[in-house]
Amino acid sequence: MIPAEAIAEVKSQHDVAAFIESCGVVLKRHGDGLLGLCPLHEDRRPSLSVSPSKQYWCCLGACSTNGKITGGDVIEFARRFWGVSFRDALTRLGASTSIDLPSPPVRPLAAVRPLAAHRRGPSGAGRGPGDVLSRVVTVYHQSFLLSEKARDYAAARGLTKPEILTALPIGYADGSLLETAPDGSETWEALRSLGVLTASGRELLSGCLVFPLRDLSGTVVSLYGRRVELSAEPDRPRHFFLPGPRRGLVNAACAATTDELILTESVIDALSFLEAGLPNAIPLYGTSGWTPVHDALLERHCIRSVFLALDADEAGRKAADALSRTLTSRGLHVTDVLLPAKDPNALLVAEGPEGFRTTWKRLVTEGARSAGAAAPAPQALTSSTSTEAPAAKEEKPDERRDASLDTAPLDAPALTLDETGAYVFAFNARTFRVRGLSAVGVDRLRVNVRVDKAGRFHVDTFDLYSSRSRQTFAETAARTLGLPEGSVADLHEELSLLIDALEKERLSLRRKGNGAAVVEAPPLTPAAEAEAMALLKGDILGRLREDFLAAGLVGEETGLLIGYLALVSRKLKEPLSVLFCARSGAGKSALQDRLCDFCPPEDLVKYTRISGQVLFYKDQKALEHKLLAVDEEDGAAQAAYALRSLLSSGYLSCSVTRTDPQTGRQVADDRRVDGPTTVFLTSAHPEALDYETRNRFVLLTVDESREQTRKILQLQRWSETLAGLKAREERSSLYKRHHDAQRLLRPLDVVIPMQLTYPSGWLILRREHRKYMALVKAVTLLHQHQRPKRTLTVDGKAVEYVEATEADVEIARGLAGLILRRNLDELSPPSRSLLQALQDLVDEKKKAATAATRAAAGPRQRPAAGAPPERRYLLGREKAEEERFLVDRHELQKATGLSYWHVRTYIAQLVEYEYVAVVRSAQGKKALYELLHEAAEEDPWAGA
Repeated sequence: MIPAEAIAEVKSQHDVAAFIESCGVVLKRHGDGLLGLCPLHEDRRPSLSVSPSKQYWCCLGACSTNGKITGGDVIEFARRFWGVSFRDALTRLGASTSIDLPSPPVRPLAAVRPLAAHRRGPSGAGRGPGDVLSRVVTVYHQSFLLSEKARDYAAARGLTKPEILTALPIGYADGSLLETAPDGSETWEALRSLGVLTASGRELLSGCLVFPLRDLSGTVVSLYGRRVELSAEPDRPRHFFLPGPRRGLVNAACAATTDELILTESVIDALSFLEAGLPNAIPLYGTSGWTPVHDALLERHCIRSVFLALDADEAGRKAADALSRTLTSRGLHVTDVLLPAKDPNALLVAEGPEGFRTTWKRLVTEGARSAGAAAPAPQALTSSTSTEAPAAKEEKPDERRDASLDTAPLDAPALTLDETGAYVFAFNARTFRVRGLSAVGVDRLRVNVRVDKAGRFHVDTFDLYSSRSRQTFAETAARTLGLPEGSVADLHEELSLLIDALEKERLSLRRKGNGAAVVEAPPLTPAAEAEAMALLKGDILGRLREDFLAAGLVGEETGLLIGYLALVSRKLKEPLSVLFCARSGAGKSALQDRLCDFCPPEDLVKYTRISGQVLFYKDQKALEHKLLAVDEEDGAAQAAYALRSLLSSGYLSCSVTRTDPQTGRQVADDRRVDGPTTVFLTSAHPEALDYETRNRFVLLTVDESREQTRKILQLQRWSETLAGLKAREERSSLYKRHHDAQRLLRPLDVVIPMQLTYPSGWLILRREHRKYMALVKAVTLLHQHQRPKRTLTVDGKAVEYVEATEADVEIARGLAGLILRRNLDELSPPSRSLLQALQDLVDEKKKAATAATRAAAGPRQRPAAGAPPERRYLLGREKAEEERFLVDRHELQKATGLSYWHVRTYIAQLVEYEYVAVVRSAQGKKALYELLHEAAEEDPWAGA
């Protein structure tokens, strides 16, 4: 029996969507999930549905028969895809687990699946070579997993980490490809045209480990094979490529996260670095294997440093010298590392990953030290990516430049900031002005540069890290400024010094807080403080109701008070956050905006959209006791995890890599962003965000009644009158009074001395109860200037706090009913409103039908005991028809005033939760809806 922990560990290590894509399936976003062609059957229309959040897949096509949906987890998909037993699938997927699983079988025949990649599309065109090669890679990778010989060879070369073997992925050509592509088929012809099959129909890479070669966009464009068995014929080749020029690279994606690369002669040498935990290695194609793809890689990712780890033989040394001269002439810093072994793979096999890594770091350090001690005088700089060793900077001035340049060397002037916000970099004859410097990013330095001389100037916006862009700027500036011949080299040197100064300034900005503008609270005048204190010591809630109306908000009293208290709760250790949910046009965004107006500007962080990682890169104190408002839920969907962590833990933390601007090397950077933070979001979707994130918010809705609409329209008309104009002009002083009042509120601890009553019938109340207590604390905190301050001393530390009163609890209890009812309701507020409207329609139909029946039939009589059976049947049928009342979407539109889109969206949730059933009309032309459950809501405080 397989241990349950083994199954759980295997499932935790394999994301179902990533695994399915590794099997050659192209998945595209479809709603909250993914959709693609099912590889388990001949699928012409996408029927494979994948849910990343649930880690579940299902086939809605031919795999599902007799009303039973075929699906499951990643192990079930692997079992069906490979055609093996559950144990075998678990064994192969669990190669990296700590559980002792049985070894995979040698080769079950059912594991070979058809190569169904080169199908005709709708237009009759093939899918192209990239798609065919991707499918070939998938088949070869399956063969590698099944081949003990191939895995043993990889292990003998020191390559054992499953994450490396499967990420590339490594394959093995054992002849199974021919079983998937019958001779003479369209797929067979495609493979022969690509060179995967020879003219005689033999696999070109037969008996080889196979490595996919990808272009810079990640598409497989070629294959490389390394023969596993040594031939008795010494001249027989061991390395194979598909016909044609060398295309693609192995591990090219690593260049996107670093500015330094390690170059090796072979693919296996590069993988040796990955095995040792050094991920930035890419291979050449032998000693003369530098290709245009390598050039494009360096240019695209602004690589600054290159370490050569070529073989230690004579050919490797010659190639290292030639390549070093070529790359140095392009402005790169090159370090030639001589290994104490034949090649990197031999060093890995001899010393293991830990020893390899230790030896490499030692050699790099020694190489950098020796290069600094005996560095040759470089030519005039042509690239900002050149990184001088520390010793080189201490050389004499006349050694820093070519002897052919008769001008004196330049000393870097100070970087100053003028009154316009531009950085000024002044030389003897020229002045540079730089705008647009950002504190973030290390892989580019895109700024606006203007150079002036004697009334002439040249200006351009470009990336200073781009050698080509600097060359263009220098040549154009020399012509525009009328400089003599040879001045282009001077401009290059000046730009290099400018880069150095800007990098230091960028580091300084980052240390000051990501370069973001810091809004500071203005000092309070005695009159402003007195006015704010009068607000805090008076009837605050009564004054709030008046100020809401003055701010242009009518109705929504309960929601506004809860929102304002959530705004105040940002000063608590566990604040409240609010999600305003209502259909578009109801005014939820206006409600959120007006509440944000009551927040002091220095405490408000407002965005239209935030990306998934941006909150992790904020300054440590940027969100502490702040209000974070995002306009729409769609704008925060990518940051759902960060928001959930911030609201649950009260802080964010992560560890990332960055390039040290002093050394140019990759270093680990631990970041932390402190809370507590109150978050405001709005959404029109019935199931905003995911469930785990959504239930951390207080869910509020907007009054969508006709009476509220009438009040809003009346207020809008009034706002255009002279009195409305005066009220708008007076709002700035209203907001300022509340800003000053909140600045006088201190983030104190709040103690609740009395016993609170709260329902306890649902598990979710464990979390909702904390929201209720936070609401009580927010009321108390708002009234802190009306409560005595107390002090508690613990271990010599004084903690100041205020105590909640019965009045505070009563206020919070009056507001908490709405919070509890909304948060316990499985339906979204718009869906609940639609359900109530549908209930009203059904009730009206029942009343109308009953009245019409009575009017037509007169007084109804119960059939006598001896009445004929036909009479009893007719009465029963009549009763059944009276109890069955159906409603269509157009009736709901007319009754609610909702758009067709809203009705269709919200009723889908009612059908999913089985409040409503879909019934086709007698003609089958439209959908009718039958009410299954009443719309009444339970009293959340019942039994409390």
